[in-house]
Amino acid sequence: MAGLLLACSIVPVAAQEHAGIAENEVLVVEEEEGGRYWSRDFNVASSPAPQYPRAALIAGLTGCVNIGFVIQPDGSTSGHRLLIGKASFTGGRRQSAVIGQFAQATVDMLKTFRYQPGPENPRRLRGFASVFTDFTLDTGNDSGSQCKIDDLKAFMQAAANKPLPH
Repeated sequence: MAGLLLACSIVPVAAQEHAGIAENEVLVVEEEEGGRYWSRDFNVASSPAPQYPRAALIAGLTGCVNIGFVIQPDGSTSGHRLLIGKASFTGGRRQSAVIGQFAQATVDMLKTFRYQPGPENPRRLRGFASVFTDFTLDTGNDSGSQCKIDDLKAFMQAAANKPLPH
């Protein structure tokens, strides 16, 4: 039986918001903030978990991905980006293809999600969040922790300061 672990890293930003965050800026939303800014609307029908890519399942491939996305003012998601990806297959191009399949399955799921603004976000400022998904054939395996981002704001700041490859 294939197991999937899904966790949402949906950074408290109250100080930033009260310091006059601009309308066109994006709140960084993490799960620890408890829905103060955005929370998932479970009343809207959505995919509970991504589909395990058939080719990866048949080949017994496992891995995890972390997808960053923007929560729009209407509660939909957009701007999906792979932040971290790992796969059990270590064959170069094949590994990136497997990670791509896992990422696409997670993005397809995220496109069905809807969010509601929390009590500290009455202006419905856009939010940036991430979701990590563990694709494993062993339900006791927690390799998703390899793709979890503990501090999304710090991760994004480090990525912004990282020089581009030549």
